[in-house]
Amino acid sequence: MLGIAQVQASPINVGRPAPATLKIITEKKTPVYSTIPDIELATPTGIAIITTLATSFGDMPCLAVEKAGFGAGEKILAGIPNLLSVIIGTTRPQPAGYDMDETVLLETNIDDMDPRLYPYVTEKLFSAAAKDVWLTQVLMKKGRPGIVLSVLCAAQQEKELIDIIFKETTTLGIRRSLHPRYTLKREKKDDEKIALLPNGKTRKKSEFEDARQKALKSSHPLRNILR
Repeated sequence: MLGIAQVQASPINVGRPAPATLKIITEKKTPVYSTIPDIELATPTGIAIITTLATSFGDMPCLAVEKAGFGAGEKILAGIPNLLSVIIGTTRPQPAGYDMDETVLLETNIDDMDPRLYPYVTEKLFSAAAKDVWLTQVLMKKGRPGIVLSVLCAAQQEKELIDIIFKETTTLGIRRSLHPRYTLKREKKDDEKIALLPNGKTRKKSEFEDARQKALKSSHPLRNILR
């Protein structure tokens, strides 16, 4: 189609889907979500076009953008733009043996929050499917010590995580950037995380929480179980 080898679409925000839309996404097993449950955000015609053209669904791959186009709907929506974007580009070669995905990095500098709150905020962010959360100590303006809160996530979880950061911290702004990421193929077996290296070898590591529970229920030291 137009010289395009693959069409990848992001998971679709359907709002309150019509019966015909539900039928299509059920038959096609299309990944969808909803942030505005009282408004129809995807029509049956639109869903039919996307599910017919798309060869896969997920985050936008790492690519060199050649063309981009946007279409706007007439309805004004609170909190999100009523826009559809199409991006045409050439994907960068992916090294053999690795997977690649696109991650969103959310960061904010905080210098006026009770430090006892950070473990709670971190736990809430992980509960909302953040891929990783970390804190970095920094020296901010006027010599005040502060913390950079960093949250790595998939685009689908971005809004929920932003809501948590604004609700649970004192920050007034959040920076956002996109980061392509190489990952190893992995699986979990018998409480171990097994990563497959490009040369065919595997790397095994016990899940810490599983190992901790085993140590609590047995007489074995935790350090021995983690080996």
